[in-house]
Amino acid sequence: MSIKNTLRGYLADTARAFDRSPVEGVLAFVTAVVFSYHIEAGQDMEQAFQFAEGAFLVGAAAWAATLLHALHALTERQRWALTLAGTVVGAAYLLLVPDMDLESESWRGLALVVAAALLLFSAPGWIAEGGEPSLRLRRVNARFVLRAIGIGLYGLALFAGLALALLAIDKLFELDLEHTLYGHEFVWIMLVLVPWVIVGGLDDYVRPLDQQTDVERVVYRLATFLVSPLVALYYLILCVYAIRIAITGELPHNLVSPMVIAAGVLAAIALILFDPRADSATGTRWVRYTALVFLPLAPLGIWALYARVDAYGWTEFRLLRVIVVLTLFGLAVLGSVQVLRRRPISLRVIPFVLGVVLLLSAVGPWGFVAVSRRDQQQRLLNALEKARVNVASAPAPGDTTRRIVAGNAYRDINSTASYLHSHFGEQALAMLPLRARRAAATYALADYYHLGPARTDSVTYMRSGRLAAGVAVPLSNGEVAYRIEVEGNGVKRSWARRDTLFTIVNGDTLRALLAPTIAAGGERRVKMPDLPPALATLTARDQTGRVRGTIIIFDLMARQVRDSTTIVNLQALLLLRSSRE
Repeated sequence: MSIKNTLRGYLADTARAFDRSPVEGVLAFVTAVVFSYHIEAGQDMEQAFQFAEGAFLVGAAAWAATLLHALHALTERQRWALTLAGTVVGAAYLLLVPDMDLESESWRGLALVVAAALLLFSAPGWIAEGGEPSLRLRRVNARFVLRAIGIGLYGLALFAGLALALLAIDKLFELDLEHTLYGHEFVWIMLVLVPWVIVGGLDDYVRPLDQQTDVERVVYRLATFLVSPLVALYYLILCVYAIRIAITGELPHNLVSPMVIAAGVLAAIALILFDPRADSATGTRWVRYTALVFLPLAPLGIWALYARVDAYGWTEFRLLRVIVVLTLFGLAVLGSVQVLRRRPISLRVIPFVLGVVLLLSAVGPWGFVAVSRRDQQQRLLNALEKARVNVASAPAPGDTTRRIVAGNAYRDINSTASYLHSHFGEQALAMLPLRARRAAATYALADYYHLGPARTDSVTYMRSGRLAAGVAVPLSNGEVAYRIEVEGNGVKRSWARRDTLFTIVNGDTLRALLAPTIAAGGERRVKMPDLPPALATLTARDQTGRVRGTIIIFDLMARQVRDSTTIVNLQALLLLRSSRE
């Protein structure tokens, strides 16, 4: 009965979400519209996720302002000023980050989202009046997290139930419902219903600190039996491993830095969750001393990261880990001072410092993205200089000679250039000519500068190549072969309209009927089914109906929605007969 009443209360709070948190409610609605548009249009979701990240930055500032206003820490004017500042930050992020396909921007977006969440988490702890700041930080955030978890699980269950109902209706009544309906359903439940219920529970978050529900007490006990053993286990593993390194003298593995970060984060969670005091008689008092134990573990994590800088340079992920470890080390120093002085640890400092550091490290020329880009650019220039390459001069046309360089130098040039292109975009290779930048995108910059790897290395070299679509290949029997490639509708030399394939050869438009082949393909599940040879062989005719050749289908993927057919991908070979036949 209590669960039923809780759910009723959750759903009733959605009606109050717009009254108390209008900005957060509108953001949730608009974000759902953006996702639905991309789902319906069949577009990539990178732009939708980028919009969601910007909306989260705005929503975090707006919710912090709403919460602090409800706790009587901000006036109405101050609340809207903080909301406006968050809106400016979110809009700047959306306008200044044009390409979320880049790996570096994914890491930047992650850092900004985590920073906003940490700063939002620390907000209740900075209210000095009306109770102890550390207790308010724990209680307010605990109520928020419990409500988010509860309504999140309810939303997932609601989605699963409605999805099964839609599937049953689709199969029983043969309605041929579009699969995008399930995506729309998930988006509107998880991005509209769930956030509205969360922000609608404002009264629950700001109730007196001494009021605890039975659910909160049970979850606290469960967390005691979960977090404490995990913290002890991680620290035990790392301490034993540090002893092994001291004895054997081996370099630390690359897995050490994530484990050090996990140990520091778990210790921070335990400190906030239990708030152990020096004079406390509880069994979790030992958590205070994790700050002292972390001090020698942080240099171990830095060492594990720095040991690979010579080989790979500073990547954005490696720099981000270094920043987090150093920040956790600084917090451990502050915590150790408080432990030795037998004073309480200020819990609000932990999320606040982490959030500020992540926020500052994600932007500006000092940020981990900019520093990593400059380091990789310098590594590329150094590698080209060692290979005696003048980056500004293009190789002479028709020159096929290759200058042999060491295999590791050849690989460093290709890998570093490719990394710069994929992680930071073509503008990161502005020091190279345009054709060289394009070669870098295909892991071929060294080949562009006519460099070849020394064959003395015991390395397996892989080569790749492809026959371009539309290139004529004369055959001995008088026929001419052409490769046909269609990716979606509207490709230059070959295209598909409904169930007919068109291709232009020597000014003539040839066509072949694809309907029987598409029908034979069946539904793709785990792997692409095999086509019968007879249906994979089509007759190509010109506009007068005369047979001009044969088309052999290698790969075919088509999307069928009711009576509409769209060729998604097609790979084929055209064998064109002599025009004199």
